[in-house]
Amino acid sequence: MSGCCNEFLCMSVYAVQVRTVSFTMGAPFLSHMATMWDTGLLIARHGPLLATAVLLPPGAAVLELLPYKWEWRDVSTLYHNMTQSTGQIHHWAWRPLDAEFCKYKEPAHVRYAGWTPSECHGRECLLVHAQAGLEVDLDAVRELLERKLPGLIEGHSLEQLKETWPPAD
Repeated sequence: MSGCCNEFLCMSVYAVQVRTVSFTMGAPFLSHMATMWDTGLLIARHGPLLATAVLLPPGAAVLELLPYKWEWRDVSTLYHNMTQSTGQIHHWAWRPLDAEFCKYKEPAHVRYAGWTPSECHGRECLLVHAQAGLEVDLDAVRELLERKLPGLIEGHSLEQLKETWPPAD
């Protein structure tokens, strides 16, 4: 697929304004709050900065990008549970189902690609998957957004737009 990621995500048919934001752990909290409150759809990789997703306005949504085969004691649902506790924020996730979307930092880390989540419970394996780069299947994400955005824009309830959490294996 050619073109800028913003062009892909803009989906002009829905008149969605897209902006790219890079949060840092050292940024003032008020800056995080203001940015989140002004966001209708947050697309972000699983990580600690997603904790601020609870600051999204009512009716907003999160599309969380999960690491390949990364799961330990349901930790992948941590931020989902937080947003769901508000009772007002939609939360969906996409996870790669193929190792081709996982970009390991070291060639030796590829040995973990075939491990199932039940086999990958040691510190090294979990860290390797958590720190690996993630390439997103834009077609799969677009399909998910095309199913969800119309309902989001129309103000459908959390229950109406609920999506099954993607399994790690």
